[in-house]
Amino acid sequence: MVRWTKRLVIAALVMTLSISNALTLTSSAFNALLSGTAAGVFGLKTLYQQNKEVLDRHRAAVKRMGSRMVSRTARMATRSTLGNSLEWIPLFGTSLAVALTAWELSDLCEGLEDLDRLYHDLEIDEEAVPLDVCQSTEEP
Repeated sequence: MVRWTKRLVIAALVMTLSISNALTLTSSAFNALLSGTAAGVFGLKTLYQQNKEVLDRHRAAVKRMGSRMVSRTARMATRSTLGNSLEWIPLFGTSLAVALTAWELSDLCEGLEDLDRLYHDLEIDEEAVPLDVCQSTEEP
């Protein structure tokens, strides 16, 4: 009787392991159930949770840069429109054009710095944005 029970338990274990192995390889729902259970029991993060955290960080970085870009573009458009309407005034218009050009270059450098910050947040190559152009305009 013990021998028969032992064989039955071993056969049930082999069948259970074979079925769970096949389900793990073929069913994404079963795989998610197993990984979620293992993550809960052992206190680990699933790959889905890790990817979601990275994606959320990337979305926040892109959203931050997008909002800065929108406000900067609106300011530049307002300045450009105002400058175009006042540049015809003799002497004042020339100095205004020079000042607005410098201000626009400063805004463009801020845009490059934001892009560099975005690349850093997205873990893209840090040397992708040439900030030396902006640094040379800031120094006397």
